Amino acid sequence: TDIINTDNIIYTPHVAWNSVEAETELRKSAAQEVKRVLEGGRPLNLVNKELLKCYQ
Repeated sequence: TDIINTDNIIYTPHVAWNSVEAETELRKSAAQEVKRVLEGGRPLNLVNKELLKCYQ
């Protein structure tokens, strides 16, 4: 059967992270990363690492 057209399934978006505490932690970690980079450090969770060599 086509899962999209199944009547006995309820679809909901995944927003389990969305809480006051999680948003506070997100803001805190983002600010810490900006501070780290401004002080000459490397970002902890750099996704596009190939760009890092452009700034060395």
